[in-house]
Amino acid sequence: MGFLSSVLLSLILYLATLCPTVYWEDSGELISAAYNLGIAHPPGHPLYVVSTRFTLLLTPFDPAIGSNAASAVAGSLAVGAIFLAIWTLCPDERTAVRFLASLTGALSLAVARTFWSQAVIAEVYSLACLVCALLLLLVLRWAMHRETNALMLAAFLFGLGMANHVFLGALLPGLALMAWAGPGGAGRGRGTLAITMALLVLLGLSLYLYLPLRSRCDPSLDWGDPERLDRLLDHVTAREFASEFFSLRLTVAGGPLAGMVAFVQDLPRQFGMLCVSAAAVGLVKLLRRRLIAAGLVPIVPEPEPPVPQPLPVPLGRQERRVHR
Repeated sequence: MGFLSSVLLSLILYLATLCPTVYWEDSGELISAAYNLGIAHPPGHPLYVVSTRFTLLLTPFDPAIGSNAASAVAGSLAVGAIFLAIWTLCPDERTAVRFLASLTGALSLAVARTFWSQAVIAEVYSLACLVCALLLLLVLRWAMHRETNALMLAAFLFGLGMANHVFLGALLPGLALMAWAGPGGAGRGRGTLAITMALLVLLGLSLYLYLPLRSRCDPSLDWGDPERLDRLLDHVTAREFASEFFSLRLTVAGGPLAGMVAFVQDLPRQFGMLCVSAAAVGLVKLLRRRLIAAGLVPIVPEPEPPVPQPLPVPLGRQERRVHR
């Protein structure tokens, strides 16, 4: 009931504020790539392209609206996954308290400024957040209940998520720590477990084969023409943008520590002081009662440096003019 409530409430919100046309920056290119099954800009985002194309086949909307709606669906499912993750973290609480905490936490994410802004436009980040939320849920199931199937699914999902956004690789240290520190994580059979997980990660990553296979068909959007192995590696590793990206990280983010400080400073703007204060109280309680689970919190980074981002929803005349 709580899962469905969080998904439906957030989905209604996102559909009501959905961008009615093509948004700026990468949206137009990603819509074109999904509609024509083309090759998007590095690293290619094959999971986004294929999943959004599937959504377009199921909806009667034009490509722009359908692609924006696909982000709305992914964002609402991410909110639902966060509800389940918080529910998993509170097994000893009374049902009413557990439900209220889970729903409040999930809906707080749903209305966070940047999260909301990405859930109403054609972009890869809403899908990336869905993968992150599912990974958190699955690894928590393993860490707290030793559900091996959950850990195996998490490994496959991690590889699949990397086929959407390579920055998901930054989650690997935290996820590995959670898996290793879970009940029996460092016990007998860990070698077999590690090999199986590695194979499942590779299986998920195999979606990148879409790039050379589809490129051979010469689609209308064929960024980098990644048919040959050297061009494929350049595309997947985003070599084209490497110097620009790392320069941006060093000058704007100022390194990992400065990036973390900026992330913390940005929290009140994203969620509001009331939600941040409540989250701080919950984190302290979590640290006292379930240290392993709380240990994931400081390790999970943002996929991008926190930057001011407009909320692309029709809130007034000026915003409607932007959409037109």
